[in-house]
Amino acid sequence: LNVANVRINLLTPTQVGYLTTAQVQSLPFWDFEFLSPAQIPLLTTSQIASINATGAFDNWSAASKAALTVPQIQSLNMSLVRPTVLSPAQLGSLTAVQIQSIAYYDLNLLTAPQIPYLTTAQIASMPTTGFLSAWTPAARAALTAPQVRAIGAGALSLPLLTASQIGFLTTAQVQSLPFWDFEFLS
Repeated sequence: LNVANVRINLLTPTQVGYLTTAQVQSLPFWDFEFLSPAQIPLLTTSQIASINATGAFDNWSAASKAALTVPQIQSLNMSLVRPTVLSPAQLGSLTAVQIQSIAYYDLNLLTAPQIPYLTTAQIASMPTTGFLSAWTPAARAALTAPQVRAIGAGALSLPLLTASQIGFLTTAQVQSLPFWDFEFLS
């Protein structure tokens, strides 16, 4: 069967199970949803890298998403695929480059050891304190001095920072604080 000419959605699940490794490795990403969890590891990293939207995972079963291998996860373009499709364990497999392409509204999904990989531009892109407050305390505590200095006035809230991190604030950041944060200054 030439799967380049026949969409596999026309096959039964049993027939899809009969596909050879070569056939699976010739499929476009829009056909991945029809594969069984056992067939997901057969996909090449190039195939996984071709996934260009989070929506491509919408019809995948939880078991199929869980079957992604570490090399496959590390080939995902995280600027196109939201990390919400991954399990916490899978998120832990992301590379520094992948972490650096995650949008500010998904940074709360990262763990404390991943936070130092964030760019100052990612930190600066957070528009309000709500995004930083959604992080775990451990993740917030992992912010580095340059990252703390990159927090914009709209996202800055001293109760969210450690005493050491408050010491990293720039003069401009301190001058932008609302009066209710003054008590946290030394």
